[in-house]
Amino acid sequence: MSIIPTVVGQNTVCRLLDQSNAGLQLADIGMTESVRAAINAVLANPSGMMLLTGPTGSGKTTLLYAMLNALNNSSRHIVTIENPVEYQVEGLTQINVDHHVSFAKALRSVLRQDPDVILVGEIRDAETADIAVQAAITGHLVLSTVHSDNSALGVTRLVDLGVDPHTLATALRAVTAQRLVARLTPAPHPMAPPDEVMSAWLRTYGIHGRGYSFPSVHSDNNFRGMLPIIEMFLVDQKVRHAIPLGASAIVEAAASQPQFETLASAGVALATAGATTLEEVVHAIGSAAPLIPSSRRLGRVLVDIGFITDAQLNAALVKQLSLRERGTLRSLGEILADEGYCTWPAIVAGLGASEAAVTAANYYIRIGRITDAQLKNLAESWRLTPSLPFFTLLVEHGVASERELHLAPSLDARASFAQEAVQ
Repeated sequence: MSIIPTVVGQNTVCRLLDQSNAGLQLADIGMTESVRAAINAVLANPSGMMLLTGPTGSGKTTLLYAMLNALNNSSRHIVTIENPVEYQVEGLTQINVDHHVSFAKALRSVLRQDPDVILVGEIRDAETADIAVQAAITGHLVLSTVHSDNSALGVTRLVDLGVDPHTLATALRAVTAQRLVARLTPAPHPMAPPDEVMSAWLRTYGIHGRGYSFPSVHSDNNFRGMLPIIEMFLVDQKVRHAIPLGASAIVEAAASQPQFETLASAGVALATAGATTLEEVVHAIGSAAPLIPSSRRLGRVLVDIGFITDAQLNAALVKQLSLRERGTLRSLGEILADEGYCTWPAIVAGLGASEAAVTAANYYIRIGRITDAQLKNLAESWRLTPSLPFFTLLVEHGVASERELHLAPSLDARASFAQEAVQ
């Protein structure tokens, strides 16, 4: 409850919390399997920081507590510092921040308590940010939140608070951004293509899919509960190097990660699957300036072209993750072909329009058709005009013929872009 005096009396706002959310597990929260696997990989780390971003009421606390429930056992000392403590959970040491105790003061004291996991409800100031980052690089797993429009801007928010970007790059393990949308009931709903206004919104956020259709509903009775839209990137070597360069560089570096989708793209995928409406997605994301990667992954290219559906892409990613957990690395293209979702000519056509094309072109370096410097120059030129397939540039510069490029197995293209596909 919040009460504030106004010129005509007291203004009171009550926030209602569903205590059943405190017991949710990660498996209970709607997200793609690739995002779930990425979160589990972060939680397996003994130290580092995971940052959640999003406005008030976007489900950050619910996701944080689901992560704490995954970690909550007798082998870990878990401390939460919140304003206020929203959910009381057995096994956690929970501290309320108020006008007597600040986040920074509580965090400094908690570090003397030998914690394994620390939840900092929100990073609001430079002192809290600095202590949290130092805790993350000195053997503690730190989970926290900031307010920003997207995941990359969450990183720059900490830099703006005074955290050294190189230190931050060392501390961070992952960053998410999320929004909540109303979930449609399972009953079949009529589907319709987007109108001109919605089509313009899709283009603004870099979504140019062919033949998209979305649920068309006109009653609130068609909705039950809420569903998160999640944008997540892991801080791998590429992202680590991009952090000092700013938000746009971070998005470019994260674009090749299998679980990464911009908020808009992730929301559209939910809408095309019938889980929510495009109107809900637009309302949740608002008019924030989009950060759109210039490069696209093979799977997203194939969906946008219309060769596969979002459901088929997600099924292939789930299989890829399952195989990886069993010690087998398979490229996304191989799985799509093996499952009969897509033909090899279609996969190669999609590959030519994705960032993976640059990796595949390393084959021509190995056989002496092009030098490393020449390939780098071609790639930089292509990234300025990504609508032109990279393979087209290779043909125009005499590096390969169209016939060669469309005989993917004979060029061993599967091996060439396998690493790109699984990263």
